Amino acid sequence: MIKKLAYYVSGHGFGHISRSSVIWEEFLKRGVEVFVITEKINFFSQTPKNIQIRSQKIDVGVSQKSSLEIDLEKTKQDLFKFREQSKQIQVQEKEFLKTYKPDLILSDSSSLPFGIAHELGIPAYFIGNFTWDFIYENYKKFDKFYEQVVEELKYEYGLASGGFILPLSCPIDCIKNLNKVSMVGRKPTSSRKEIRESLGFTEEKKYFLFSFGAYGLEPENFNYSNLEDSYQIVVSRLEGFLNQKVFRKDDIHYPNILRACDYVVTKPGYGIVSEAFYAQTPIIYTDRGDFAEYPYLVEEMKKILPCAYISQEQLYKFDFSSAIQEISNKKDKINLGKSLDGAKEIFQFFFSK
Repeated sequence: MIKKLAYYVSGHGFGHISRSSVIWEEFLKRGVEVFVITEKINFFSQTPKNIQIRSQKIDVGVSQKSSLEIDLEKTKQDLFKFREQSKQIQVQEKEFLKTYKPDLILSDSSSLPFGIAHELGIPAYFIGNFTWDFIYENYKKFDKFYEQVVEELKYEYGLASGGFILPLSCPIDCIKNLNKVSMVGRKPTSSRKEIRESLGFTEEKKYFLFSFGAYGLEPENFNYSNLEDSYQIVVSRLEGFLNQKVFRKDDIHYPNILRACDYVVTKPGYGIVSEAFYAQTPIIYTDRGDFAEYPYLVEEMKKILPCAYISQEQLYKFDFSSAIQEISNKKDKINLGKSLDGAKEIFQFFFSK
């Protein structure tokens, strides 16, 4: 019987922790005590009931100058520093786990907990749509430094008891006992009509939610003189967009404002795609740098949501006309499918035995 869960969450972006919050909520609802270990403690505006949180860096991810630009040199420096610190971090986590005594460990998507869990004899499962060795494999062409990193990560992932592969996934070959599950993501809590009315949205305008995660954009690059009068830019917890032509609403459940808007403008990442899926909001997307997840995610995204690509030049000019037309042509051809719930499937895996 699982009474205590230690849940490790990658510090890269907000997609890992936003989807993980849906999963641990399933355990909380069934009376399981949850301890979250992550660098992303700013995700929590307040500590939910029956959950404990501890700040700990458990991976590096990819360093970014902005949501659209990867910094490979800083990524290398950060990885080098993290590898020097990892033994100390593993000692800290081993002591924590020996004291907390969880019945189960879940990790999205860091490999670090698996070696410790294996040593302590605690079942530990991976959750994600990619592993970090796959992402870094792509950078071996630039720097041989990544070769050793990839091998170390593959070894750690190989110590996992099993794993859950989310939709929109990349190839994963380093984890045994993999289970495919349905989409996991936060969902709106009200209807589109109710949310739009509460925000004062009208039918005369098209609303574009700018969603660029934890790393943001450079607002000074945008040319607001090109913005059509019928277009309304919307932001929520996105820094720097203070123009009078921008509507800002920070104190709102993010999937609700996503559902209220006609389009979400973004760089594709699992978190925003899954939430757009549940909100049934079309996606206008642009490039995000040399990130190995991108082509796999885009290919699968096209099957579940009306979406259209724009260049970064079009983004900064607010040139959405071609994307709107493309999405309009696709809307009746895309089957949004059933809102299946991967979080419940993961929970039932452990509690149906």
